[in-house]
This record gives sequence, structure tokens and C-alpha cells, in this order.
Amino acid sequence: MIKTILLLLLFFNSLSVCQEISNISVTGRTTDNLLPSYNFDGSVYISLAKIVEIMGYSYLSDDIGKKVTIDFSNYELIAVANNPYLIIKSKATNKTQTFQLPTSIHFVDNTIFIPLTSSLKILNSLSDKEIFLSAAKIFLSKR
Repeated sequence: MIKTILLLLLFFNSLSVCQEISNISVTGRTTDNLLPSYNFDGSVYISLAKIVEIMGYSYLSDDIGKKVTIDFSNYELIAVANNPYLIIKSKATNKTQTFQLPTSIHFVDNTIFIPLTSSLKILNSLSDKEIFLSAAKIFLSKR
């Protein structure tokens, strides 16, 4: 009986560790910022609102935070929690494109988190800044 209880405690403890939010350092030319992130099933997820804020763009979120709209210079990016799609709307043509991520967008602690590696290319294509990824840091530079 004690072994079963210990096994259950270990199991539930491991579930909470995999979604523990930590920070990744984002280094720019003049500033350093901390970006909320967490690891889920071997993928690193980052806070979408915080990364675009660090990049210098504005965003809007709905009342409960499950939908975020980011205002880039020529595009608008829409992310909705619990689905694997990013919607990009061109300001010039009003046309939209949908990009499918390999995993769903997560909603944790009232924040939308997107998979880091699969989202970098999309964020870089919409921005006038470029994001580089190293082992423990993200680098941000102006193009």
C-alpha cells in the first residue's frame, strides 16, 4: 500500500514539473529580458505576448486571454489557445493565410504559449527584427 502511494505521489509530482514555467534570456543590442517558457512533451513553449512585446510590437487579447492579436507593421497575427493554427492577415490586401503548427497553442496561467522552434520562422517573416536561438538564449537583432 505504501509503495502504491509513493508511486502515485511521484507520478503526480512529475506531471507538475513538466509544466513549470521558467524563463529564457532574450538578449538584444542594448537590453536583456526574461521570456516566460516551459517544456511540454519535449517541446519548449514561449509566451507569445511577451516575445512580441520584447520585439517592440503591440498586441490585444480578449477578456480571458485565450486569443491574442499582434499588430506587426504590414501584418496582423492571430493566435487562439488550444488549436494548432496561426492566422496571418495582410494589412495591404486584407487576405489571410493560415499556418499549422506541429502542436497546439497552449493556455497556461492566463497566457498563450506557442512552440518556440516552429514559430520562430513565422515571427521572423512578419517582423523587421530577427530572432536567433542558441542553447540557452534567444538573440534579437534589427535587420
